[in-house]
Amino acid sequence: AAFCAGLSERIAPLAAEKGIEWSYVCAKKSHTIVFDRRLMERLVLNLVSNALKFTPAGGRVTLSLQVKGRDVLLSVADTGCGIAKDKMETLFDRYLHSDRMDPTPHGLGLGLPLCRAIAQLHGGRIVAQSRVGAGTKITVTLPNEQSVIQHLESACEFDYAGGYDHVLIELSDALGVSAYPWKGRTK
Repeated sequence: AAFCAGLSERIAPLAAEKGIEWSYVCAKKSHTIVFDRRLMERLVLNLVSNALKFTPAGGRVTLSLQVKGRDVLLSVADTGCGIAKDKMETLFDRYLHSDRMDPTPHGLGLGLPLCRAIAQLHGGRIVAQSRVGAGTKITVTLPNEQSVIQHLESACEFDYAGGYDHVLIELSDALGVSAYPWKGRTK
């Protein structure tokens, strides 16, 4: 819960800058499960990036966390454009071919497959619900395996962001240049 709350605090001003209402909903102030912090950060930020990218100004994005018995449900929901039914079957499949891409905004099609792989590495699963014009909700279900430690450390010490702010790197395709603190930037 503290991990998600911390990410939410970082994301809120970036969403506001895009004119999107941000909220974090969690019934528990404290709940601990076993997870890899770096991988889970990438998963959450990829889901948030998609939500921010496909939600217009005036819309809403919500990160929620809830415990339901043997599962912990982490969801990112938006009021964006939604996803067509014919694309739902292959939503979590990796693709790199521009002929499959819709007009902008879009990505390379690697974020959701990465999220699925991360969820599976944690013993979980990921599902999507969406309606065109009504938004999308992606839910990651993780095992409610509690531990005295809050997270696991990756065996790999590679920093994919090269020392830069992970939140800004992961949300880069959804944010404008004004979100980045440039030294010597002129207005």
